[in-house]
Amino acid sequence: MLKKMYLKLNVNILMVEYRGYGDSDSVKPNEKGLKLDSEAALAFIRNHPKIDTERVFIFGRSLGGAVAFHLAQYAQQNNIQLAGLLVENTFLSISKMVDQLMPLVATIKFLVLRIGWNSEDIAPTLGVPILYLAGDRDELVPHNQMKKLYELSNKTSLYAKFHIIRNGTHNDSWMRGGSEYFDTMREFIHKAIVDGKNSRSDQKSTSEDTWESSTDRHSVEIGSGEAEKCDESNSIPIMPQNLMGMAKEASKLGGKSTDKGKVD
Repeated sequence: MLKKMYLKLNVNILMVEYRGYGDSDSVKPNEKGLKLDSEAALAFIRNHPKIDTERVFIFGRSLGGAVAFHLAQYAQQNNIQLAGLLVENTFLSISKMVDQLMPLVATIKFLVLRIGWNSEDIAPTLGVPILYLAGDRDELVPHNQMKKLYELSNKTSLYAKFHIIRNGTHNDSWMRGGSEYFDTMREFIHKAIVDGKNSRSDQKSTSEDTWESSTDRHSVEIGSGEAEKCDESNSIPIMPQNLMGMAKEASKLGGKSTDKGKVD
């Protein structure tokens, strides 16, 4: 997927392996640590001599989407410029996932949950442009949670877009979305860069009403989801196929994960 992103979008890509995963170190992963890892990655890329710091985007899928929301909030709170945020098949919070998928456990969740990942609280505070890529047949994260995140972004984001991938499941939406998946990314990146530049230059002299009349601030795109020909068995399993497995991976206290294909 990242190879296609590199070729079709003509972008540089920094792939980050969190602590305890893949070829990273053996530090035990937890929510605080993964957030620190994301902040370190942003500091690294911003100090890279060949990277334009005005064109840095964050992309995250599933749990990676929650990490991406944290990092966008961290950047905003510390006056670090970001060009945009892209998230795919991510959730409101781990707590809301339990409420919706495991109602019998919900009554005792306060006893067992050790992770939060509250993107629902972050989404309505972000001013950065945001693209939501949502598979309408996601079997792990309820599709309505992505819709809710998008709705929460509308009041504050300079530009929020919701792209539905027809028949897209949790791990294969990028394949089922076909060329339109990458076209949507490309158009969003271009608009975010152009609008961001205009916003910065006009920040002191342009009112919010003028900004809204001069840009398509909030739009919804419904994707056809025409998939490119591919072998679905080649889809890298980004996340476990159940909520408890996801929670276990996110808060594991044991040794390294052996999943070297993990990218989110």
